[in-house]
Amino acid sequence: MEYSVGMAADEFLEDQRRRPSPVVGEPLTSQHRLLLAALKLKRQIKYKIPRIDRIKWQELNSEKGSNFKNKVLEYLSNDFSSDDSPTIIWSKFQDACIAQAKSTLGISKGPLHNEKDAKWWNNNTKATVSEKKRLFKKWQESGSEEDKVEYKQAKKIARRSVAIEKEHADLDLYRQLELASDTQIYRIAKHRHNSTKDFRITKYIKNSKGMLLTSDKDICKS
Repeated sequence: MEYSVGMAADEFLEDQRRRPSPVVGEPLTSQHRLLLAALKLKRQIKYKIPRIDRIKWQELNSEKGSNFKNKVLEYLSNDFSSDDSPTIIWSKFQDACIAQAKSTLGISKGPLHNEKDAKWWNNNTKATVSEKKRLFKKWQESGSEEDKVEYKQAKKIARRSVAIEKEHADLDLYRQLELASDTQIYRIAKHRHNSTKDFRITKYIKNSKGMLLTSDKDICKS
């Protein structure tokens, strides 16, 4: 539901009627005049979850994984006779493995985190929703009854279009689940589990004793 500045101002003024009078001993009555104020409403802050690069370790069982193993064995066949300490040698081996894994196995940035589901958000729904928003702005600027009727019709069309596309997306999902592999089912279960979490990003805070808390369970208790 869209809210206009006029609607917000009416709610603000109506709320002022219910508040007690600033003058002691004198309640608010109909004889008090309400002043019309121009309010500048802030937009809702949208928090963007950063996308983290992750190595596709699931490719180890594929042809890419075989190439990666050969590269690692080739690195281990080199001569390590040097004056470096075991810690430095291990750090070099770790850096070499990570660099080789990124170039051979590939990198995944994870799914997009937004309010629109990619399964049903297509050109059709985008066009109908954009038209609804355009007519809403037009109605707010003009305030005419004709623009209001056009906006309501566009709103019904947008809702119907989104509902149809969602239904088609669900049917496609059910068909895919019948032929899905274990990896695909695991991804769906992981996505559903992550969507129920209160914390989307790992947060670190200190409790009253100054101890660093890293788990969601300890953070919620503090």
